[in-house]
Amino acid sequence: MILRICITVFLCAVCNVCDDRQKVEGNFHYYYRMVHKRALIRPCPDGTIFREELCRCDYPPTGFQDHPACHPKFEMTFDGNSPFEDVSNSGNDFEIFHIQPTANGTGQFYDKSIMIIKTLNGSTMGYKFAAHLKFIAREGSDRMVLLSDCLHGNDGDSSSVDIRLHTRNSEVVFRVHTYSSPLWHVQIPYKRNEWNMVSLIYEGTKVKASVNKSEKTNPVFFGSLRRRQAGLVIGKCSENDGFTGEIDDLVIFTDCVVYGTVV
Repeated sequence: MILRICITVFLCAVCNVCDDRQKVEGNFHYYYRMVHKRALIRPCPDGTIFREELCRCDYPPTGFQDHPACHPKFEMTFDGNSPFEDVSNSGNDFEIFHIQPTANGTGQFYDKSIMIIKTLNGSTMGYKFAAHLKFIAREGSDRMVLLSDCLHGNDGDSSSVDIRLHTRNSEVVFRVHTYSSPLWHVQIPYKRNEWNMVSLIYEGTKVKASVNKSEKTNPVFFGSLRRRQAGLVIGKCSENDGFTGEIDDLVIFTDCVVYGTVV
């Protein structure tokens, strides 16, 4: 029998006790714990990250960046005259129909307005996704689409990500569907006739939706977003769910996620 002697300060380096704990790639706030030969994801306490060199959750070191070099995949401020520009410089292929600029630098949507971001589809959306935008809704359909990867002409039931308004109840309805977790479906109230800030964030292990200062989170949510070949649409999925109102500061991430609402 080999006797292994460890000094507490150097547990990881000397004894390799990290055999039962491994980092989660791209997410410092979780780690894998091996239990009966199964890798289970465990969260670190709030304010800490998994420190592989310490083999445990601990406070981040000085200068630590949670999301280094995280850049939007698509960003539109709606400033200036039409045609609007994607200021992310990501080379996205997108089309805009019937969206008009306003004097306040926002995008004016009618029930026929739609933006189709062809590049953001099943081949580019996987384990990370985040969308932030601001909107003010006007009178229109009972169910108005803000953002969805629905097939154009169909409703959002088959979407992997879907954000729409239930105007009758003054609620924003979020839907997220992956291959490994059941459909996540939540409603959060919004303010009528006022600007509202909306965020949807999926980082591969949990999902969070927020409207203004209200948020809902599922801390145990896994898998790749279901692949939809249709591009991401802004404004409508079918003839009956077109958004009427203004949208501003649309930012979408697919390679990394940024927390917080748009300002």
